[in-house]
Amino acid sequence: MFEQVPKDFSWSASRHGTFENCRRAYFFHYYLALGKVSAADPARSSEARRLRSMTTVPMWVGSQVHDTIERLLRAARRGTTTDVEAAVATMLDGMRRDYVDSRDDLARKERNFKGRVRFHEHEYGPVPSPQEWKQAAADAEAMVRDFARLEYLEQVRGLEASALLALEDLQKWDFHGVGVWVKIDLAFRDDKGRVHILDWKTGRRINDDNPLQMTGYASYAHRAWDAPLDKLAVREVYLRLPSPEKWCSIDEGAIGQANEKIAASIRSMLSLLDDPSQDIAGEHNFEAAPAAWRCRRCNFRAICGEALIEP
Repeated sequence: MFEQVPKDFSWSASRHGTFENCRRAYFFHYYLALGKVSAADPARSSEARRLRSMTTVPMWVGSQVHDTIERLLRAARRGTTTDVEAAVATMLDGMRRDYVDSRDDLARKERNFKGRVRFHEHEYGPVPSPQEWKQAAADAEAMVRDFARLEYLEQVRGLEASALLALEDLQKWDFHGVGVWVKIDLAFRDDKGRVHILDWKTGRRINDDNPLQMTGYASYAHRAWDAPLDKLAVREVYLRLPSPEKWCSIDEGAIGQANEKIAASIRSMLSLLDDPSQDIAGEHNFEAAPAAWRCRRCNFRAICGEALIEP
């Protein structure tokens, strides 16, 4: 299907999203920050690596909620008490530490880009007000509590060991010679043989029907776990909504469309490489897509000569 695939090249739904949003940001994230460039500039690569590690406050809230849900689910799997109050307290303590890390820019000072948090808002502004920081923590706390009131903890607690298929596990499958990464929040097989795939959503925006991420998960489950399509129960769980579950319609057509989109995305990515046999890229091939709304939230605007920022 693909003429040449570099040894280290791989695909994911998040990589596809970056590529579709702005080719230049994609280059900064997946090539310059990793030093996989045809014309090396160590200082610029180092700065790209620092900027790559930043997060926005909404993304950070989502990560905190996901991590806390994972801890609760793993506790349920062990059969231990799922102490929601303790989990919330641990999360809030971590959020306070992250705030201090970012406020004091410890990631830059210590050159510890993975171990310290740096917020986009502290880097570029506007910095949230004290009330906005409190609201972010309150939102995270509310979503964890709302999750705990749903049925998933008890469902996981009662599963046989072989029935738990994925719990925030990074897994890779082969798509016509290209490695495709998936990280499914929760997947399990019930006692009727039905495979449930769940993805926690912490944003306010509801995705269109059958987003590529979820149909990609279904395609993976169909191959990796030998799950018949009529036995797949795939849904997004919007933790801010009173009726959180949004189901995806999975059939041969949906899987076929997902596979076509993945293939087209891979071809587009590979076509921009300087040498298709090597996962090395040149910035000149990756066109910027300047727009105020896009550049405003881009981590890399400090090193992009075409960033369009409103005064």
